[in-house]
Amino acid sequence: MILKDDIFVILRDTGEVMKWFSVAFSVPLLYSVLFEQNIGIIFSFLVSMMLCFIIGFLLYRTFKVKRETRRMHALVSVFLVWVLICVVSALPLYLGAGKGFIDSLFASTASITTTGFNIFTEQEMIALPHSIILWLNFLSWIGGAGIVMVAMVGLLTAFAEAGKLYGAEGRAERLRPHIVNTTKLIWMIYGALTLIGVILLLFSGMNLFDAVNYSMSALSTTGFGTHTDASRVINPFIEMTLMFLSIMGAISFVAHYHVISKDKLAYFKDKQVLMLLTLIIIGTALIIPKLVAYYGTNAIRIALFHVVNAVTCGGFEYVDMSAWIGNLDFVLWVFIGLMFIGGSSGSTTGGIKIIRFIVLLKSVYWKIKRFILPEHAVFTKVVDGRKIKDSDINTTLFFTFLYALFIFIGAMVLMSCGYTATASFFEVVSAQSNVGFTVGIMSTSSPVVVKLMLIINMIVGRLEIFPILAFAGTLLKIR
Repeated sequence: MILKDDIFVILRDTGEVMKWFSVAFSVPLLYSVLFEQNIGIIFSFLVSMMLCFIIGFLLYRTFKVKRETRRMHALVSVFLVWVLICVVSALPLYLGAGKGFIDSLFASTASITTTGFNIFTEQEMIALPHSIILWLNFLSWIGGAGIVMVAMVGLLTAFAEAGKLYGAEGRAERLRPHIVNTTKLIWMIYGALTLIGVILLLFSGMNLFDAVNYSMSALSTTGFGTHTDASRVINPFIEMTLMFLSIMGAISFVAHYHVISKDKLAYFKDKQVLMLLTLIIIGTALIIPKLVAYYGTNAIRIALFHVVNAVTCGGFEYVDMSAWIGNLDFVLWVFIGLMFIGGSSGSTTGGIKIIRFIVLLKSVYWKIKRFILPEHAVFTKVVDGRKIKDSDINTTLFFTFLYALFIFIGAMVLMSCGYTATASFFEVVSAQSNVGFTVGIMSTSSPVVVKLMLIINMIVGRLEIFPILAFAGTLLKIR
């Protein structure tokens, strides 16, 4: 049974994160004040920031209790935070850019979950104020590290609560024993990689505004740029830089830390990194023969770029994938598989994560081994140097089943709206794995039910299901 104090703790922690997240609005607000002087846009960011702070402040002050945060509290708080942030982050588009609320909510959710779906036409993107584009990419950059990580900058007096919220987002790996040190290191690594990306993109021919936005978007594995048609800004050098940044974003922060502080060859000793590179090689080899007939000598380049963006969940694309329906379904299903797996745990990417994929593969091997060995034989189950218990395998199987179930539900909804099975599964997997590839289903003219379903899929994928289950369970147990 959920008691009143439990609800108070949940709302207190939700308010604390909301209060500190309001600071994020100051970035596009300052840009608009300095470079655009658009009163309507300035007003929309100011109102959004004030509303976010007021909601957070009132929740925190009203429900402030001296009680420690438990894991259940953290899971529910994280779910509430992400939903509320998606809503308040949509306000600048609704108030300042004149988009409908559902479209604004979809765009903000796509950004904060690092999915990167772009529902704007090229003409709309050109007309959008730069501060709005910056806001969407800054949102994705924040979402890549996690909203709770942002809030921890202000939660320096609540170490235990911050640590539980951090773990509830599915980011249980720590670089240091102390949560504050972990927070600082993650932001240092994240910021340094973003700066490196900006410099590389500047040298590749981008202007400063595009370089900043594309660096944030690539490292957060979002795939939302400054143009609907990415081919307008992508050249071979930019292409290589975006692939590099997406791969860096899909690698665990733990691996980055080991490379920086301990072992320069740590990437090549990390099982998730090796599997990531293996998936890129296999995926590229599988689809090249199919793409040659369409793109000739450019097939290798196109295949590699889009495979990298599928498995890292980077989401950048510069070909019309809607033309592949019925013609290159095999390629789409290869992408569905890669997107479903995703990148490393403890990274900015989506999907079920490579470590779970490895556990699933190993569990099949262990099952076969169990059949072959004598009945009472004992052997150790190890993945990446860690002992794996049967409970870990069961949890992985349970998670994967639920993940696939939400995809199936989403695909059924899209198919009920008249879309083909291949297109529906592709779009839903792209949404839930926070990729942003599209075969043309997602646009401003899409049915509202499709937009709402994909919003749910995006949040499910970003939060990795368990906070949502905790929220549903809490509602059922309230007395």
